[in-house]
Amino acid sequence: MKLATDFIPVDCTSLEVGGVSGKLYLLDYEDYLTSTITRDADGSISAIVLTTTGAKAIEYDLPRGATIATSPLTINNGGKSGFTHTLQAFIPSKGMDIKKEIACYVNYRRAVGLLVLDSSIVAQVFGNDVGLQVTAYEEAPNDPSKGGGFDVTFSTPSDVTLENLPPTTFFDTSRTVTLAALLALKTPVV
Repeated sequence: MKLATDFIPVDCTSLEVGGVSGKLYLLDYEDYLTSTITRDADGSISAIVLTTTGAKAIEYDLPRGATIATSPLTINNGGKSGFTHTLQAFIPSKGMDIKKEIACYVNYRRAVGLLVLDSSIVAQVFGNDVGLQVTAYEEAPNDPSKGGGFDVTFSTPSDVTLENLPPTTFFDTSRTVTLAALLALKTPVV
């Protein structure tokens, strides 16, 4: 490679910004299934309208960089191949109310996670096909590096089929409009 004299630094800095901006919205999987979802031609989601009475999203404020989202491909020779969605998040809380919310997803309920990103994608939907359940939980109340809280992992349940696709994009018009749509999901359906 030769050094170019007409090099413009902006050419190397036009990549998407990566990272997780610090918000996770959980929807009960059953409420997600009964909601009205608007999908674009490419399969991305542009609107979610909850329809079940009492349905609402739970919002978690997460420290920047404290969430690891993955969706590895699993090749299954004996059946269906697909993707395992996983959200590992650190929730900075010590409250019993948060413990109870999370405990509900261990054995009894599944969730769909909407994770806010720093990029133009804005948010991704994890658990779109089969939902997520808590597969790991650890309290770290005295961890001085994080200020205390819970390390929680939400994953595709092992007793169901895999997800058909990697996480689905959620975007409506602009970043501002999309974030407002996510925030509106916290209002219970009456």
